[in-house]
Formats: sequence, structure tokens, C-alpha cells
Amino acid sequence: MSAPHQGRQSPPPEQQTGAQQRDPVASGHTSHESNPKHILEDIEAKKFTKGPGN
Repeated sequence: MSAPHQGRQSPPPEQQTGAQQRDPVASGHTSHESNPKHILEDIEAKKFTKGPGN
């Protein structure tokens, strides 16, 4: 084996999948309908936004 350490090695780039090559996530697939936004998510986000005078 030509690797300095024995064990699992990454496949060559031409054989790697998109996830291994850090492909961007396809649009529309970042959230799922079965995982809706939490009720308090907007309220919590407001607490940490910078408002006038801050």
C-alpha cells in the first residue's frame, strides 16, 4: 500500500461522490415540510438582532 498509514483511504477524486467533493446543496432541499419552523424561532431571533440604539 502506498499510503503512509494503513487503513481506509479516500477514493481518487474522479471516483468520489458529490457529497465527498463538497457539492452545494440543491436549492429547495435545505428544509423539509416534516421539519417545520418552531413557533418561538422568530421570537428568539429577535432577541439577538441589533436594533436602533444598540
